[in-house]
Amino acid sequence: MAPSLHQPVTLHETSPLVLVDVDVTDKHGIPIHGFTVNDFHVFEGGSEQQIGSFEEHRGVAASPAVITASLPPDTYTNQCLSSPGSPLFVILLDSLNTAMSDQALLTSNC
Repeated sequence: MAPSLHQPVTLHETSPLVLVDVDVTDKHGIPIHGFTVNDFHVFEGGSEQQIGSFEEHRGVAASPAVITASLPPDTYTNQCLSSPGSPLFVILLDSLNTAMSDQALLTSNC
């Protein structure tokens, strides 16, 4: 067997900032607000890491029924239901690779 002409490549990278999202709720699942950076500690490999940025996001719940009630069947909209500046979450269901039981579970919990 001839020796390989290609040498393995090792890529070394560092990331100065890692995003960590945290949801804080009480025992009933109700969101708790008002935390500061001093209320959190982040550890990596047993060593506490400095938190370089901290911000709280409060989404405004909107009822999709208000908009979708006026749409014809099988018609969808991309109209923004939340206030500007609030985070946007998109859930995409892959009907080819997601089991029907999982799709049904997700849609029943939305």
